[in-house]
Amino acid sequence: MKTIRDESFSLIDKKKFEEFLLSAGIIYRYPGSSALTWRPYGLLILNPFSDFLRNLFPKFGYQEHIFSLLANVEDFYKLNQEIYKFDKGVFKFNEVALRPSGEIVIYPIFKDWIHTINDLPIKVFQIGLMFRKGRKSGIFRNNEANFFIEGHSAHSSRQEVDAQVLNNGIIIDQVLDFFGLPVIKSERPIWTNKPIAEKNFGYDAILPNGETALAASNYAQMQIFSKVFEIGFHDNHGNYDYTYQSAFGFSFRPFLFSLWILSDAHGLRLLPSIAPSKVVILEINPRRDQNISNLVNLARGKMDQFGIKYFYDCDSSLPINKRCAKWEMMGIPLRLEIGARELNSGKLTVKRRDNFGVTDFDLQDLQEVISNLLDEVEKNLRQKLTDNFLGSQVLATTSLEIIQALTSKKVVKLFICYSHDCINGLQKTVNRGELLGVSKIEQEEKCIFCNQSTHYEGWFARRI
Repeated sequence: MKTIRDESFSLIDKKKFEEFLLSAGIIYRYPGSSALTWRPYGLLILNPFSDFLRNLFPKFGYQEHIFSLLANVEDFYKLNQEIYKFDKGVFKFNEVALRPSGEIVIYPIFKDWIHTINDLPIKVFQIGLMFRKGRKSGIFRNNEANFFIEGHSAHSSRQEVDAQVLNNGIIIDQVLDFFGLPVIKSERPIWTNKPIAEKNFGYDAILPNGETALAASNYAQMQIFSKVFEIGFHDNHGNYDYTYQSAFGFSFRPFLFSLWILSDAHGLRLLPSIAPSKVVILEINPRRDQNISNLVNLARGKMDQFGIKYFYDCDSSLPINKRCAKWEMMGIPLRLEIGARELNSGKLTVKRRDNFGVTDFDLQDLQEVISNLLDEVEKNLRQKLTDNFLGSQVLATTSLEIIQALTSKKVVKLFICYSHDCINGLQKTVNRGELLGVSKIEQEEKCIFCNQSTHYEGWFARRI
């Protein structure tokens, strides 16, 4: 194999990346908003992802439901009084509103479904639109009308929720791995007087511009929402208690995060595992030579025989360089070129999208060569995602180092006490970015703020 060129794997410009998404026919952004229209090429990727989710969730006891898009405005008033301004940015119409998240339409139904301990646990999930107006717009934000996947469960004890949150984390891990996306996993400090959960775990992706974006959330809500919505049960002894609950969710945006990280100056680069077609067969036959067409048909027959998904391009109206550029921009993992050169040499030519490596091979070896190359491309691109993740982080031991790292578009790893004084004090001292969260570690370290011993690490970053 010969590599022609291997260029920088991250495209920094968000606007250029969005142009690629539009040109490739993956999404269309509704004018003046963050609402996305998913186009056919994008759906060829997301539909298998939806199938993956519908196979994954039941393994953990979740059953799919389709809940109402409309919520009762009175339920927002309850949440506003007891938890926080849950209706901020919500689209209201007289006595109803478009749902901003699942709690507002699922938990009033839980109240009707749950009466005794025999009704527990309940585990539901849904894939559907959520509506909420955000302060900023952009394709990476969960604003306005966007698809969201969320799971909710109700249990009879705190211990069951703790176990469920761990299982929810396993689901999230498998979802993010579907797109090869590494993330920072951390616990969000909760010191507000009206929290939405007793524990909140965030999963943050690091984007090529050094900003972070929330990829998923995992909540141990316990009895916070069940008390508001009066979701309760009687145990076997007749005692009454409120249900203990968990919730977690993510959108289709981890797919976009992964795509942006892998993009280069030529366009998108799709993981073979999610690419709707693994190969594009490019027939180079401007003179309509029947021998070339016959060779192409033999190759297509082999692809069909071995179940390798492919696009077939025989459009001779465009120059070959524009045809190649089109498929490079769309991110198809392999490009199989068949023309006069291949006819005369008796060997086929395949080019990799990840590093533009070139391989010549005999037709009889097509299955082995294509399968091996797809495995290599998958491994290489997943490694690039990991390299971007690790290379975007630096360790800081002083406030000045945090400021310098953030200025250099890095995410800062540090050691800090899990206390309001240290976290809030550091935030005020640095006065830029924010602490994403903390995670407990075994070894003892020194807190960056108070210099006392701590067993927690944290991450400081600029959010998108």
